Amino acid sequence: MKIFVQSSVFLPTPSPGAGAVEYLVAKLTQGLAGRGHDVTLFALGGSDVPGVKLITVEPQGSPAAREAGLVMHMTAEAVSAYPDVLFDHSLTQLAQKVFGPDLPAVSMSHGMAPLSPWARNPAFTSRHHSRLHGRPEAQVLYNGVDVDAIPLGPPARDRQQRLVWAGRILPYKRPHVGLDWAWESHRPLVLAGPIVDADYFRREVEPRVRRAHPLAEYRGELSHDALLALFRDSAALIFTSDESEPFGIVMLEAMASGCPVLAYDAGANPEILLADVGRLVQNDEEAVQLLREGFWPASPPILCRNIVSQHFGMDHMVESAEALLTRAVAEVLT
Repeated sequence: MKIFVQSSVFLPTPSPGAGAVEYLVAKLTQGLAGRGHDVTLFALGGSDVPGVKLITVEPQGSPAAREAGLVMHMTAEAVSAYPDVLFDHSLTQLAQKVFGPDLPAVSMSHGMAPLSPWARNPAFTSRHHSRLHGRPEAQVLYNGVDVDAIPLGPPARDRQQRLVWAGRILPYKRPHVGLDWAWESHRPLVLAGPIVDADYFRREVEPRVRRAHPLAEYRGELSHDALLALFRDSAALIFTSDESEPFGIVMLEAMASGCPVLAYDAGANPEILLADVGRLVQNDEEAVQLLREGFWPASPPILCRNIVSQHFGMDHMVESAEALLTRAVAEVLT
């Protein structure tokens, strides 16, 4: 198939920092090309995805203006090489409105921005995500990670017996809850991630870090390699996001590193924490008790990694995406 892939216009694809959407689009694009498809990627200037044709728009103006610029490039490219299908990761699905319903498309939602009325064949990152959008019967394309690119850490007994929390510092991700769990269970904790909501950080996070110092430490935003190294040398990841979180790809990266996860039994977490790769808890008291006991020896690193490889490996995600795109083409042709 000749596939047009439209990435986001917020960060380059992939992003050098925190940009899960752009990372996934880059991996999907390369994976589809690797399966023999003719792929053209439309993305923000500064993008670099070897092995595929890349057309970019400069990072100037509003997101809407950037997206309109990409769509202009798309229409120009389609004159000489019309696509069989569009894999749309954009914010407003403008290309689908411009090209019309004769162009097969899959609309991939990565967050909580509403899909446009003209968006076709919506796909979500989890069953929970589809329910958040009020579309429980929609297609699901689970996020994936490149397991082979993530080194496996040592057995639990050879790791530092500390906890790690990783993500953007935002109220709905609730790092303050993770700090409370660590404090009440008397466990050391490393907190890592960019401060997105400075007021929330000053009000809820910073005082808890000071309270628990030196057991609690905030390391700021880490490089991807440094974050993976932190996972490899920690006893467990604690994941505390509320139910507005569509997926939680950080859990996959931790588990692929051999680091088990403790999370609420809510949201998409039960779809991700399969078998014995961690623990799901009903409340804070249960979480604190499991941390006091040290649940992680029951989750061997190789088991955590194998579960990710079997269910959330990038090859599996690419294969599933290919099936969605093929189905979209077949529906227009019939």
